[in-house]
Amino acid sequence: MCPCPGQGKGQSQITLDGIEDPEEFNHFVLALFQKNMAIEASFQAQMQRYYLNAQDQIVSEETHPVSLKIIVSDDKVNEVLSNLDA
Repeated sequence: MCPCPGQGKGQSQITLDGIEDPEEFNHFVLALFQKNMAIEASFQAQMQRYYLNAQDQIVSEETHPVSLKIIVSDDKVNEVLSNLDA
């Protein structure tokens, strides 16, 4: 959260990593927008990863980690986190 002066409001980003089934979170994300608690939400996935191994060879690896990024106003962070726990 930002230390916004006076009546100013900032935005915070909440990121959930390692989501196995993104469809399980669709209802949660939709409810956040219906309650005007989220500004933006997106699922992000990485399909391919490249790196150098010990022999300086490029290695390609197929991965499927999914993350959910939710942008909320600072005054809604605690409420969003409690909804997530529920």
